Amino acid sequence: MGSSARTAAREAPDVVFALAAWPDDAVAPVCLMIDDLTDGWIDADGSGRALGRNDWGAGLDLPGSSFHFLAQRILAGFPEVRTTFFVPVDRVEDVRPAARPTHFTAIDRRPEFVQFLRRLDADPRFECAYHGKEHGHPGPTAASYVAEFDAFGSVPEALSALRAGEQIWKGVFGRKPGGGKYPAYARGAFGDTAVDLARYTYWCRRWDRYVAEAGAPAAFHPRFFGEHDVVDFPSTVHGGMLSLPPLSKITLRGLRWWIGVRFLGRTWLNDEIDALIAQRGVVAIQEHITSSRPDGDVQTPNLYDDVETLRHLFRQLRKRRVWHATCAEIAAYWRSRELTTLRGRGSASFEVVRPRGEAPFAPLSVVLNGSVLPDVLHLRGRHGVLEAPVSHRFGERTCVTSPLPLEAGLYELI
Repeated sequence: MGSSARTAAREAPDVVFALAAWPDDAVAPVCLMIDDLTDGWIDADGSGRALGRNDWGAGLDLPGSSFHFLAQRILAGFPEVRTTFFVPVDRVEDVRPAARPTHFTAIDRRPEFVQFLRRLDADPRFECAYHGKEHGHPGPTAASYVAEFDAFGSVPEALSALRAGEQIWKGVFGRKPGGGKYPAYARGAFGDTAVDLARYTYWCRRWDRYVAEAGAPAAFHPRFFGEHDVVDFPSTVHGGMLSLPPLSKITLRGLRWWIGVRFLGRTWLNDEIDALIAQRGVVAIQEHITSSRPDGDVQTPNLYDDVETLRHLFRQLRKRRVWHATCAEIAAYWRSRELTTLRGRGSASFEVVRPRGEAPFAPLSVVLNGSVLPDVLHLRGRHGVLEAPVSHRFGERTCVTSPLPLEAGLYELI
């Protein structure tokens, strides 16, 4: 029994226990989200090579590939960053015929690509998540393109397409995907029900940055949807806010915007991050793996054009006590926190209450207030004593623990 913790609990006022909003009571979680990593490339520059801006993933992690560009130009300087790649499993072109030679292959066809995805999956810095089967249905122009889930005419049709995509996914990863995102953020009339029935853990349903809802303070937090409590994961930051086209391509109507971004863009971006952090919201940075598109236009946002914005973002976030994590890790913590209640039981005890049948739960950080406590706490539960290191302090009488594998039942501070 820890004598210092016992003495503090006896001589000080009651300890108040609460769950931390995020691990170690970080001010906000941060994730880089990159769309459309798949086994494909577009010959946008006429070189006939799946390298540079042509590469949607076919170049693997070899020098000159889009992934290599990401690793060297962005992530090498910010090793704390965590990335979720949203992967279409059998991508097709957005327009047909395509304006540029376009080459897409299902992700389970080429052994080299399968091994590449498995390397990403085994790396704790990365996550691969589902981004549709074909992604959508091409038309003769970009305007006639129909996003995948917009095309479904019923729940069974949407669910059948999900199951077909999952089979391809299983051929690569050996399991179904845990989370995903609607192609083009288009859910259609039946997408939400199908995703819920397919029992996904989380799903990115919309581009939240421009969505205003009742209860705006919670607009950039995760939410539940469906009967099975799928986590609705927000998308909140445009990765290309500082990226500007050449002034020669700007119309007179767009000149005011161009000048504003040129001289005030960093201030606007900093204000946006400050606003997200102030509400403990998710800093989910939206990007695409490359700039090339089948219709010959430029995909925005994209890693190649947005290096300056991303570096600025990550430099600013280093000044704040944020938690870098994948979408799956953020969703797991939020879900576990939302389904867990701490009830005080005496001066130095609390009870963990959870719904029956819900599992598994992510480790959660606990905030303790009201007593001066040592750097390592000990909590006695029904399965023995749990060591609880203090990871952060707020003044003399408030501290937060590292994430703890709490179980339902009573815990006593000893």
